Amino acid sequence: MTLIFLCGIFFVAGCIRQQPSTVEYKEYKNDIITAEGISVSNLRPYAGSQITFEGEIKNNGDKMLDVETMFFNIQAIENINITYCDEPAEKKVTINSIGCIFKNVEPFETRRIILNGTTFPNIISPMSFSISYSIRYNVTGYRIATIPIIDETTRKTPLSSFTLSKPSIGPLVLNIDTPISRERKVGEKIIKESWAIKDQPFEVKFSFEDVVGKGIATIYNLRINMTDLMVYDPSLCDFNVSGDQLILNKDIRVAGKSETFMCYFISKDMTKPEVSAIISAEFNYTYEFGGSQSFTILPKP
Repeated sequence: MTLIFLCGIFFVAGCIRQQPSTVEYKEYKNDIITAEGISVSNLRPYAGSQITFEGEIKNNGDKMLDVETMFFNIQAIENINITYCDEPAEKKVTINSIGCIFKNVEPFETRRIILNGTTFPNIISPMSFSISYSIRYNVTGYRIATIPIIDETTRKTPLSSFTLSKPSIGPLVLNIDTPISRERKVGEKIIKESWAIKDQPFEVKFSFEDVVGKGIATIYNLRINMTDLMVYDPSLCDFNVSGDQLILNKDIRVAGKSETFMCYFISKDMTKPEVSAIISAEFNYTYEFGGSQSFTILPKP
C-alpha cells in the first residue's frame, strides 16, 4: 500500500513501465539523392517481348529539390515510353534520352519512374545489352569562417579563436583555411591557432571536397561576403567585386577529388586591438551521378 502511494505521489523510478517509442528517427545525409532499386522486369527476355524498366529516387537531405532522372544509351529496345512518373513531375524526352523531372521532392520522400518497351524481334542468338541512367539535381551550400585580427601592438595574440561553422548538407563540403599563426601542445594534442594581423595581407584557402564521391559537381555561382575585409590582390582572386561581396568569375568542376583556390585579404577600418572578420560563402551547384542495368535478350523459342 505504501509503495502504491509513493508511486502515485512521487513517481518513484521503476514504478511506471515505459512504453516503447514509435517515433522514427531520420537522419539527413550528404548523399542527398539516391537511386533506389533501378531494375529491369526480366534479365533474360525473349526477342520481341515486353520489357519494363523502373526505379525510385529518394531525398535524404534537408531541403525540397527538383530531381531529373533520365534513361539513355537504350540498346535493343523499340517503342520505349514513360508509363509512370510520381507527381508532381514533368516528362522529358530527347533524341537520346527519356525520363522524368520530379518536382518539389520533399526530405525523406521517394518518387518512382516506370518505362516500357519491346525488345528487338530479330535476335537470333543470346545478346547482352544495357540501359544507362543519370540523376541530376541542384543544391545550395554554405560555410562561415570567423578569423581574429589583432593589431600586434596592444595585443600580441587574440582572445578569440578561428571558428568554422558546420558545413551544409550535400555532396560538396566547403573548407575554409587560413595560415597557421601558432602551434602549441596541450597534453598529447597539437593545437593549431590561426589569426591575421592588422594591415598585413593574409591568405584564405577555399577547398571544395566531394564527400560522397560518386558523381560530378559543377559549381556555377560562388558568392563570398566579407566583414571588415577587402580584397588585397585581385590578380590572385578570380572574382568580381561588388561592394563587400565577391562573385567568382568562372564555374568550378569537382570530379572525384577536391578543388582548391585561394585569395588574399587585408583588414580595413580597424580601430580596436582585436576584431573578428567574418567570411560567409554561399554557392550553388549541380550534382550528377548514374549507373547502368544489364540484361540479355534471348532468341524466340
